[in-house]
Amino acid sequence: MTPDALLDTLLAYAADPFTREYWTNYVDEDVQPNQTAFDGPRLVVQLDQILKAAHEDRTYVLAAVKEEQARVQTLADFGEALDFFLVEEPTMDEKARAKWLTQPHVKEMFDWILAKIEDSHVETVEHYESILKGYQTHAGLEKLGPVVHPVRVALTGKTFGPGLFELMSVLGHDRVVRRLRRALAG
Repeated sequence: MTPDALLDTLLAYAADPFTREYWTNYVDEDVQPNQTAFDGPRLVVQLDQILKAAHEDRTYVLAAVKEEQARVQTLADFGEALDFFLVEEPTMDEKARAKWLTQPHVKEMFDWILAKIEDSHVETVEHYESILKGYQTHAGLEKLGPVVHPVRVALTGKTFGPGLFELMSVLGHDRVVRRLRRALAG
C-alpha cells in the first residue's frame, strides 16, 4: 500500500464503531509469562490521537506512518507505533531511562546537541545526522551508540523504533528541542 492509502485505511479503521467496541471490550486471554496484558482501551485512546492529529496535520501523521509502515503487522499496531509522535510527552520506559539517560556524558551531550539544533531550524535527516555524528567526533567516541541510544530514549521513551535521524526529521525542530530539554530536566 502507498503510505497515503495506508493512512486512509488506518483512519477508517480508527473511526469504525466496530473497531472501537472490539478494543474497548478486549480481554487479553493469551498473556505470555513476563508480559503485560494488551490494553485494548488504551489502544482506543491511541486511535483517537491518530484521528485528531490527522485532522489537524495530515502531512505530519503521514510522515510518521511512512516511518513506521515497515515495522507494524496490523492496523492496531499503529496505535503504539505512532504514540510517541503524537503525544507531547511520550511515556518513558524506566529501564531505558535508567540505562541511557544516566550515562555520565548525557548532560553535556544534550547541551551540545541543543546548542547546534537551536542555531538553525533545519529539519532534514542529513542535518540531524551531522549534528549527532558531530558530537561523536567532538567527544572522541569510537561508536555512535552512546550518542544514538540516549537521544532515542529522550525523544521516544523507547530503545527501539524507526531510524533516529529520520524520526528526528519527522518530529521537527520544536518537538526535538522540547523533549531533549525535558530529558535534561528530569
